[in-house]
Amino acid sequence: MWFFYNILFGIAYLVLMPSFLLRMRRRGGYRQDFSERFGRYADAKRVALAGGGRIWVHAVSVGEAVVALQFIRSLREARPGARFVISTTTSTGHAMLAERKSADDVLIYFPMDFPWIIRRVVRCINPVALVLMECELWPNLLRALYRAKVPVWVVNGRISQASYKGYRRVRMFFRRAAQWVTGFLVQTDGDAGRLTALGVPPEKLEVTGSVKYDAVQRDDAAEAAARKILIDAGMDPEAPCLVAGSTWPGEEGVILNCVKRLREHFPALQLILVPRHMERRQEVERLVRESGLPYVRRGAMLAGETPPEKGTAPVVLLADTTGELMGYYSVATLVFVGKSLGENHGGQNPIEPAVWGKTVITGPNMENFPGVLDEMLDAEALLQVADARALEQTIQRLLADPDACAEGGRRARALVASRRGAMARSVSRVVGCFLLMLLCRSAWAVPRIVCPDPVFNFGTVGQDTVVEHSFVIENKGDSPLELTDVKGCCGASVKLQESIVEPGTSTVCKVVFALRQYVGNVSKSMYLHNSDPALPIVQFLFSGVVLPSTNSAAAVPAVQLPLAERLVVVPSVLILDVNPASATGPMVRYLALRSSQRLPFQITEIQMPLESMTHRITPLGAHGWRIEIGGLVATSALDGKELRILTDRVETPEVRVPIRVVTRGVQETGGAH
Repeated sequence: MWFFYNILFGIAYLVLMPSFLLRMRRRGGYRQDFSERFGRYADAKRVALAGGGRIWVHAVSVGEAVVALQFIRSLREARPGARFVISTTTSTGHAMLAERKSADDVLIYFPMDFPWIIRRVVRCINPVALVLMECELWPNLLRALYRAKVPVWVVNGRISQASYKGYRRVRMFFRRAAQWVTGFLVQTDGDAGRLTALGVPPEKLEVTGSVKYDAVQRDDAAEAAARKILIDAGMDPEAPCLVAGSTWPGEEGVILNCVKRLREHFPALQLILVPRHMERRQEVERLVRESGLPYVRRGAMLAGETPPEKGTAPVVLLADTTGELMGYYSVATLVFVGKSLGENHGGQNPIEPAVWGKTVITGPNMENFPGVLDEMLDAEALLQVADARALEQTIQRLLADPDACAEGGRRARALVASRRGAMARSVSRVVGCFLLMLLCRSAWAVPRIVCPDPVFNFGTVGQDTVVEHSFVIENKGDSPLELTDVKGCCGASVKLQESIVEPGTSTVCKVVFALRQYVGNVSKSMYLHNSDPALPIVQFLFSGVVLPSTNSAAAVPAVQLPLAERLVVVPSVLILDVNPASATGPMVRYLALRSSQRLPFQITEIQMPLESMTHRITPLGAHGWRIEIGGLVATSALDGKELRILTDRVETPEVRVPIRVVTRGVQETGGAH
């Protein structure tokens, strides 16, 4: 059956690839870290993921990402010390998560659901659990995690009527994939019923409510920022203001015409127009310009363009940037929530304006929020209109009756407050699963694998060098640990001293790495499969710099750290290319400095060989640092210089990183094998 799924998925991927590439070009952020969608991660990220033990949380886009961050904060409060990998599908979700996530969490793009990609990703992340926000099930991923005995939870699960009809066509695949999910925590009884009809066992379902009531929080700083934006734009933050949030094609024209006519009765009325997708900014700006309403564009304000002069105060603020919608809701008199009018279906989140106590108006098409919509309608906390004419009449009535408008906002805010708690219930359920796992570990004897030092940096060596290293493997459990298989990489031979490790004992995994086919920065992984149910795959990481055989390894001082020093820097040499045929502007390179004993340490100073060079330090997990080196120019003045990293470690007070300037074509990075 899965053979046919993989064939169909591959065909769909090829068919949809052109539109995907077009979207990459329009949005501009999809190219960044694109290789992560195929399970290829940068060295620093692979080092951060080494050892596994993280909870993997997946959020498709911005809406789910907001919920995911709140879930992670709540879970971290319940289980201090928990570490997370966060994945997302969209560039907008990635940008938001990169800005708001904890420094200790690792952010990746969600991988394509091809079996060979999924196997690579699961080996690299080695999660202890997967939490899926809402209900996006990928069979190959679920199958791989089930085989690795990794629990999977769907949190804030929902399945709309339209999605239900689509899933019914592939019910055979859905039913099997759902069997690999530990539990579904869904929003409404309707969601539970539809999932049951698709083959999900009732005992796996639990209705916890919508965690979006908990995820959306008031932010006073966002409100202050929004008021300042209006003032800077030449608009009055105290005047009546309609915010049209997350609008889709066809809705902007309706809103603009509506505001233009309503200003005949309410001349102070202002509009903040926030399209859902920023790549439509030119299309939406054209509509605003054609409406004849004076306007200012938020992107132009950020670019430093001249604000409007007195007497020409704008009526419309076109918010063509991301991350500011919640602030705009805070200064609204009333709010229209987009993707709900005309040909648009699904709707956007009505809880976001409701938490600010604003009257919420939507179109008739809110299929993505059935439970929330019903609750808000029952509480008279939301007004749903049938078409553009009804929308204009509703806005006019509310503007003419400020008391009724304010009362609708109070009801909306009260409803949100009364519905909070789904997040706590979901976290409690997931934590309960973890506690059950711990109880099972204590009730039955199980092995527990520990690898004190899974990362080895061999420094800078010649291409003819053969590197040897032995990784220590300990069994801290109560039953024998079986080492079932070791997956090496090209050029490496691996030998286990023992295949069975008794409790309280240890063994070694000896790796002999022939480097003759590698040149440049090298980072390779090996994977040890074992019988520990909590950590069935352990990753070992080899890294360093290999010089071409025509150069002497002594030309660059090796920076392999003595074993007593226990700090690893990757890469161990900064290599800069010289290419006279192209511009040679300043470059940026990255270093990862980690404690191989997983002990915390601090970087006290970084000494640069040139004053023009810059650096920025950010945490890399709990036991390392990511160092961004800027202002690098590939000139002879840098060749042979050293970067000195000073630390607070008594045994390793200083780490030196040589800088090499080479001609492109002489020094290349070793390819993936």
